[in-house]
Amino acid sequence: MALRLLPAEELAVDKVKVLRTTCLCQMIALSRYQRDEGVVASSTEGNKCLWAEVCLGMVREPARLRDGDLNRSFTKDEEAARILQTHVAALRPDVLNGGVRTAALDLADFDPDVVIIYVTPGQALKVLLGLSYAKGEVIDNPITGQAAVCQSVARAIDTGSAILEVPCAGDRMWGLVQDDELVMVIPIGRLSQIVEGIKVTDAFSPYPFRPFLRWPALFPPEFEPTRSELEKS
Repeated sequence: MALRLLPAEELAVDKVKVLRTTCLCQMIALSRYQRDEGVVASSTEGNKCLWAEVCLGMVREPARLRDGDLNRSFTKDEEAARILQTHVAALRPDVLNGGVRTAALDLADFDPDVVIIYVTPGQALKVLLGLSYAKGEVIDNPITGQAAVCQSVARAIDTGSAILEVPCAGDRMWGLVQDDELVMVIPIGRLSQIVEGIKVTDAFSPYPFRPFLRWPALFPPEFEPTRSELEKS
């Protein structure tokens, strides 16, 4: 899926389908599963997830988020909640973004900032091979499982690096992300390099990865035909 952060005035374009009550996880799911109906946008007012608003630089970080108040349901104490929040990436632009657009990459009628993909672990490995092919680059972002796609977008834009995360509870509740999926966010300027690496490494490691079967198959003796059974056949 393609994603673009935009100023508020870009939402006024007639062809933009602006959702009035949504969240980034749901927008991405619409783009992923509904395709034509999933070329969507939301404003600051329409996006109901505070984590997304802050991560995407659409509102300033309020004290209750910075202090970890929203993490208290799954941390031992206030200090743990605060520390956890320090690991969540967020954009802090001088001028706040006014909205966000998402679409399936092949349907996007806008220039995306990043591309978002949901992958199985095996597919993630193939992307990692593509990433490391040219310069030996590896993923080095922290894995938090918090505000996963939102902060991954922020981190990718901020660092210019590909990001890998474990989808958070919100991704699963509102984004229909499955148990076997990870999320990767790739800056649009890095996409062609990674795709090229994926293609080149197919010579050794095509996906799906081929099993190595050059070994003799062994069965329990009672499962094998006996010599007398072979002689009678």
